Amino acid sequence: YNYEPYDIGGWDHELTGIWVAKFETGGSIESPIIKPDSTTISGNVSSQFKSSLTFSNGNFNDETGEVTFEHNTKNSYGLNTINNTVNTHMMKNTEWGLVAIFSQSRYGKTGNDNYDKLNKEIYSNTSLTGRSSGSTVKGSNIYTYNGKICNSNICDGEKTEESYLAGTGASTSGTIYGIYDMHGGRTELLMGYVGSDLPTFKVNPSEQKYYDLYTNAPINKKDAILGDATWETIRWYSDSYSSFQWANRGGFTGRISSSSGIFYNGGCGGGKDINCSSRTVLIP
Repeated sequence: YNYEPYDIGGWDHELTGIWVAKFETGGSIESPIIKPDSTTISGNVSSQFKSSLTFSNGNFNDETGEVTFEHNTKNSYGLNTINNTVNTHMMKNTEWGLVAIFSQSRYGKTGNDNYDKLNKEIYSNTSLTGRSSGSTVKGSNIYTYNGKICNSNICDGEKTEESYLAGTGASTSGTIYGIYDMHGGRTELLMGYVGSDLPTFKVNPSEQKYYDLYTNAPINKKDAILGDATWETIRWYSDSYSSFQWANRGGFTGRISSSSGIFYNGGCGGGKDINCSSRTVLIP
């Protein structure tokens, strides 16, 4: 790889870590939330990107394509933005790849001894955030992120060891502390684009850290960004892969197993699509 990572969407300085939202973004475009048992937002890539900035008082200028943050105003989400450069943004393709690969490490569900070798894949999430089907496909029973059994939208069923594992099996670590909604739910639209620039909305070149830019669809090593979990994880768990213009991952709830999964690629364009949601990442 003969490039500087910042040239294709790497952050503008070395990071010690990132915070990834535990659930897909719910609420509304204007008032987003990150909570379990929520209906996820949908919208075109522009509106979802702008919505993700809301968590840290961020604003996107449609004319200049610049992102700014009001760091000296009170933040309604509890983030300390006073004299602080805390930054939230819509998840990038490389950031998804980081979480997906991490889930297959000894620190993720792969390394969790509570699940045997046939159950290391992330279980399918349902249409509400943090809900698990209890398996890798759409199931008849639904479980919450903390293992309670649900009857329709009411989750007051008894929590047993079996139901707890069925619920937490939908997280990246197989525990309540993992990240949910990365298999199923709504397909997640990501800030990763194949082409010379972004056609849906113009981002200032100085803000390129907010998206991954690909010359060609990353179906082989030379076109991928190392660690984005595209070519290097093709067909893991038999998850299907298709080339894309806008990156989208995770797949839809209720589809056949190959059309959803943490390594699934394909399903959404950049326009408004009721099936396409997003996730927020915070840079401290």
